[in-house]
Amino acid sequence: MRQDGGQIELTTADLTPQPTLADVTELAERVCRTGLPIDLTVTGTPVTLPPGADLAAYRAVQEALTNTIKHAQGASVQITITYAPAAVDVADTGGLPGTAIRPGSGHGLAGLRARLALYQGTVLAE
Repeated sequence: MRQDGGQIELTTADLTPQPTLADVTELAERVCRTGLPIDLTVTGTPVTLPPGADLAAYRAVQEALTNTIKHAQGASVQITITYAPAAVDVADTGGLPGTAIRPGSGHGLAGLRARLALYQGTVLAE
């Protein structure tokens, strides 16, 4: 969104719906094209989640993939989305020894913990 001379202009990105768990397949396919092996499993019957919880779950997967790319070179990822109860489990196999691209310097996990806590979700990062 831009503001020029008192007027607000909306961009196409401003009008795009927020992603949901239904968009994780597309996210995984995009990331796979970068060379990161990903195995995605969805079990149970998908249920409609509140919009904020659905977005938070998508962001959890997105953050896990980002962290794997940044900090676990040579790893692969197993994403499991399990409904009943609704849960998202994302795990990577770990990178090759000494291949971390850069040490953690951001606030991704802290932000993700705060976001998921709003929906009684948790983050386990080992």
